[in-house]
Amino acid sequence: MQGRSPAVWRQLAASHLKRGDLLEAIHCLDALVRSSAANSSDFLLLGDCLWSDYRFPEALDAYQKAATGTAQPDAHLVAARRLFSLGRFSDSATALELALAASPSNPDILRMLAELRERQGRPADAEPLARAALAINPDLRRATRALALILRRLGRTDEAISILHLALQKGPHPDNWRLLIELAAALDASADYPAAIAALLASRDLLRPLAAPAHARWQLDAARRESLAATISSSDLTRWLASPPPDNLPARIAFLAGHPRSGTTLLEHLLASSPNVLTTDETGILHHEFIRPLTLDPPSTSAALSEIHSFDPDQLAAGRDFYRRATSAHLGQPIGHNLLIEKDPFLTQDLLFPLRLFPEASVIMPLRDPRDVALSFFFTIVPLAGDSTAALDLASAVQSVALSLRLWQRWKSILPQPWLEVRYESLVANPTPTIATVRNFLNLPAPPLSPPSPDHLRGVRTPSYADVSRPVHQRSVGRWHHYAKWLEPVLTPLAPLLKDFAAPP
Repeated sequence: MQGRSPAVWRQLAASHLKRGDLLEAIHCLDALVRSSAANSSDFLLLGDCLWSDYRFPEALDAYQKAATGTAQPDAHLVAARRLFSLGRFSDSATALELALAASPSNPDILRMLAELRERQGRPADAEPLARAALAINPDLRRATRALALILRRLGRTDEAISILHLALQKGPHPDNWRLLIELAAALDASADYPAAIAALLASRDLLRPLAAPAHARWQLDAARRESLAATISSSDLTRWLASPPPDNLPARIAFLAGHPRSGTTLLEHLLASSPNVLTTDETGILHHEFIRPLTLDPPSTSAALSEIHSFDPDQLAAGRDFYRRATSAHLGQPIGHNLLIEKDPFLTQDLLFPLRLFPEASVIMPLRDPRDVALSFFFTIVPLAGDSTAALDLASAVQSVALSLRLWQRWKSILPQPWLEVRYESLVANPTPTIATVRNFLNLPAPPLSPPSPDHLRGVRTPSYADVSRPVHQRSVGRWHHYAKWLEPVLTPLAPLLKDFAAPP
């Protein structure tokens, strides 16, 4: 084995990856990089494989070695993206700075660093970086979008609108949809609602050919989710709850569900200051490792349910262990005896398998006026992949919100697990008593007098990051009224749900 040449190790690794055998591929690549013939690409591939196995520190070490002795910024850029996905914004910025040192005239790296500085809440530091990127390449539309966003964060919205219009007047470009989405946000901030919706609709016209395949997949997934929820019974859930996996490590876990733009990030942010609480900020582990392959990809609802029911205690214990390991890797610390709040707004549509894996979990359901949710979802989410494609148009955005609410009606009628609804409107109007109710539900003590320093918190990666960086406000309550002319014609799926879920008068 050890006498094999580097070319053979590369071939073996590629063969194992093609068969989906990640661990064997890592073994081959590890042997390869121990040889003097290993190159930067070998270390990069090893890093990617280690990352896929949730061995993040080892992966980052491989990326660092890939960057050693080369002037190419690729390894630093990969590390920056990976660190960003963990919410480690300062470390990500350091990796980008190393990439920039290796390639100081690369406008894309300048643009990426500008975007990261803005997300860190440092728009004044971000502005010169975006302008430097545009000085090198004036037609870099992503840098124009970044600069406009930065200017909007600085309160210079009219200037942002102006530079976006000027860039769009240059003619067609593959990234014009990005400019139009930012233009819509700036026009909305300026209360020019007809122009804002026009810009957003124009962005969707450009995105539709790119998003169409994923949108068709989303429609199939929506039908499967509804079928699964209708088929599972309260007795199934009760049986799972009565017989948790015998892994001698009962989980302290709560599922924070809802729908994107229903207040999930704000609620998670407010709970994160409680002692002995860990929050996930949408790692995607449950969806990618369990929900997608076990509930959405099987050929039929019956096939998915048959597999879910067939799991024995050892298989469930193994799944729980894997989830803990992967989540701990994302958090950068062991879960231990802390309460883990697994936040994923789409969990409302996918509660089946999470409750199979962790039947002892409780469920928190943030609720916001569904018209505000649908509008904000349409404005904020880029509809290019997965469930985000429901934001491709207003009609499917409304359908996605209606699906979440219909399924929540079903879940709460059959759940033996404890659950709590939290109104967004109450949270922003009276945050202290509302969050106290949630803490009481979760059996959490009062938060410390001094909340954790922002330096010790992971950055918020989701589109709501700017909202939670500001004091709690009520400006978004009833926002849908500004766009009623465009929203009302597609509200039919929500009509029967408004009685139960519209904002209280």
